[in-house]
Amino acid sequence: MCYDPDMIMITDDRGKILFVSSSFESISGFSPEELYGRNADEFIHAEDLGQCRKILKELIHKPSDMPLFEFRVRHKEKQWVRLEAWVADFRRNPAVKGIMLHIRNVADRKESQSRLRRHAFFDVLTELPGKKIFLDRVSQAVERMRRIKDYRYALLFLDLDRFRIVSEGLGHIAGDEAIRIVASLLSAFLGKSDTMCRLERDEFLILLDAVGDEESVVRIAKDIQGLFSEPIHVDGCDIFISASIGIAYGSPEYRAAYQIVRDAETALCRAKTEGKGNYRVFDSKMQEQAVKRLTFETDLRNALNRKEFVLHYQPVIDLESNCLVGLEALVRWRHPRKGLIPPMEFIPLAEETGLIVPLGIWVLEEACFRIAEYIRNLPPDIPFSLCVNISVRQFLQGDLIAEIRRITKESGINPARLKLEVTESIMMDNTRTILSALENLKNMGICLAIDDFGSGYSSLSYLHQFPFDTLKIDRSFVSQMGMADDKNSKIIQTIMLLASHLKMDVIAEGIETRFQIERLKALKCPCGQGFYLSRPMEAEEIRQFFSSQKAFSDPIDFNEKADCIRGQ
Repeated sequence: MCYDPDMIMITDDRGKILFVSSSFESISGFSPEELYGRNADEFIHAEDLGQCRKILKELIHKPSDMPLFEFRVRHKEKQWVRLEAWVADFRRNPAVKGIMLHIRNVADRKESQSRLRRHAFFDVLTELPGKKIFLDRVSQAVERMRRIKDYRYALLFLDLDRFRIVSEGLGHIAGDEAIRIVASLLSAFLGKSDTMCRLERDEFLILLDAVGDEESVVRIAKDIQGLFSEPIHVDGCDIFISASIGIAYGSPEYRAAYQIVRDAETALCRAKTEGKGNYRVFDSKMQEQAVKRLTFETDLRNALNRKEFVLHYQPVIDLESNCLVGLEALVRWRHPRKGLIPPMEFIPLAEETGLIVPLGIWVLEEACFRIAEYIRNLPPDIPFSLCVNISVRQFLQGDLIAEIRRITKESGINPARLKLEVTESIMMDNTRTILSALENLKNMGICLAIDDFGSGYSSLSYLHQFPFDTLKIDRSFVSQMGMADDKNSKIIQTIMLLASHLKMDVIAEGIETRFQIERLKALKCPCGQGFYLSRPMEAEEIRQFFSSQKAFSDPIDFNEKADCIRGQ
C-alpha cells in the first residue's frame, strides 16, 4: 500500500512530536505549529492509547518496521478521526533522528476500497451491473428453470454494428457518450425483473426474466432493434446505430451460466455474418458448426508449423501467340485428414484470424525461391512474370516492404519478373498507407496487378491514383460471355478500353471453353488463364515444363478436352 509522503509525523522515543507535515492539518485541524513539542498521547483516543504505546515500546526494544495499525486522533473541533499508520525507527538516521509514522486517513482508504468494489461489480461507464452480478443472475435463472416447471427465461447477446467507426470518427469520449445513451435506452425499455450488463466496449448481455413463448422473445429483440431507428445525438452529431442480436432460450439442458452465454454469442456471430441489424435464434446446428470452425481454425494455425501448405502454379498465356508469359502461385492446404483443400475454403478464415500475414509471406518466399532457379537465365526480351497474391492485411503490417525486399534479394529473383496481385477493395481501405506501400514496391521495380477487377468494389475515382500495371478481369464476366445480350463482352471491352487509357495490361481469368478464347481474341484481350489453357500445376510439373526448353518458344496447341500444357 502506498502512502502520501507529505502525511508524516516524527516523534522521539517518548512520543514528543518533533515534526508533522502540513497536510496533517487537514486531518486534525491543528496546524504544525500547534503540535510541535506536544506529546502525541494528548491527541490519541484513550481506547487506542495502550496499543500505540505498546507498538512504540516494541519498536524501541527491537528496531524493525512494524505492521499497519489503526488508531483514533482528536480533531480540533472535538470529533474523532480514524487513521492508519506504518511506523519505523529512524533515530539513528541523521536526517530524521526520530520515530517516523506514515499516516493515512482511513476514510480515504475505505472510499478507495468502496470504489474498487463498485468497479468490480458495476460498469463504471454505464453504471450497469458488472459481469459477475449478471452471471450470478443467469445462474439463478438456470437453477430456477430446473426447479419450476413453467418458468421461462432467455438471453440476448447484443452487439452494436460497426461501432468502431463512431469511436474513430468522433473520438473515444464521444464513443463513451454514445455507449451511455445506448445503455440508457436499453435500460428504459427492459422490464424491472430483467438484467443487463455491458460485456465489452459495444457488447451487451440481456437476461429476460420470466418471459412468454419464443415468439414473444423475438418480438422483444425486434423492438430493441427498433430503438435505434432514430439517430442518437452525440457531440452535436446525429449518429445512426444498428444492433445485431443473438438469442438463446433457456433450457433445462443448461447447467451453467456460461453455456447459454456461449450459445447466445454463437447466434450473434451467425447474425453478424448475414449483415448488420439482424437477429438469429440459437439452434444446436450452430453449435456444431461453431465447434467445427474452431477445430478448423486450430488446424489452420498448426498447418504452417507442420508444413502442410503447398503451391500450385497456373500458367498465364499470351492469347495471340499461345505462349507462356507467366505463372500465378496458388496456395493449397494438404490437410492430413481431409486431403487437398482449395483456397476458397480457408483463405477467408486466414484473413479473419490474421493468419494470412505469415501465410502470405510463406507463399511469396516459397514461390520466389522455387521459380527463380527456372527463370534466372531467361533473356530479358522474353516476357515472364511470377504472380503472387498479397492480402490487404499484409499491407497494413509495417514490415511487409522489408520482407519483400529480403525475399527478392535472397531468392535472386529479378524484381521486374515479380508481379504482386491485390484485390480492388484495397483502394477503399487505408488509402494513404497502402498507396505509399505500393509506390515503394514500384520503386523496387516490382509490377502490380488488380485481381478480380469488376467484382463489386471498383472505385474508378481511385484507380488512376494507384500505380498498377495490370488489370485481371474477374472470371464472372468471362464465364458468362455468349449470353443472349452478351453484356459481359461489352463490359470486358470497356475494361480493356479503360486499361488502355491507363496504360495497363489485361489478363482474363477463368477461361474454360474455346468459345471464350475466340471471343477474347476478337476483343483483343492480350492474355488469359483458366482450366481450358491449363490447370494449376505442381512444382515438379513446373520443373519438367521448364526443363523441356520449349516453355517460351513453342505455341500451345489448345484442346477443349485436355489440359493443353500438361498434354493430359
